[in-house]
Amino acid sequence: MEKKVVLSLYSKLMSILAIAIIVALFVYEIKFHQYARMVILGVALVAIVVPMMIYAPCAIAVTDGHIIVKRFFKPKMIDLNDVESVQLVSPTMAEHRLLGSGGWMGYWGWFKDGELGRYFAYYGKASECFMVKLKSGRQYMLGCKDTQEMVDYIQNQLNK
Repeated sequence: MEKKVVLSLYSKLMSILAIAIIVALFVYEIKFHQYARMVILGVALVAIVVPMMIYAPCAIAVTDGHIIVKRFFKPKMIDLNDVESVQLVSPTMAEHRLLGSGGWMGYWGWFKDGELGRYFAYYGKASECFMVKLKSGRQYMLGCKDTQEMVDYIQNQLNK
């Protein structure tokens, strides 16, 4: 089973706005031959885009043995044998981003919440999330379209 990660309106707008600002700054620097500033802007662009390309979730898939977070480059594999539980949950307004993105091509990275504790997130919309808790204590907040169906499918895989 595979489900796409759908970005929230905020995330879409933030991503489009960031890209538009970067392109506009690049055009401005080229037009006025500000090559030193263009290099600085290029370095900043790489610092913003590379982590997004590494971590931003595209889809969540489940196979017989793994939960797979499909990303632009290397997928994140979570072994089903390591999963303790999976349940529907939404991040609260009290969550704090420790390191990651709060909307740039989704929500990804380390977050901390008073109720949920510390977790690594891969989701596009807060209303489409579920928590995967591992036996080691590590937690993943994942999100995709049709979360209830995905949670039910993972639970069925765990009960096999």
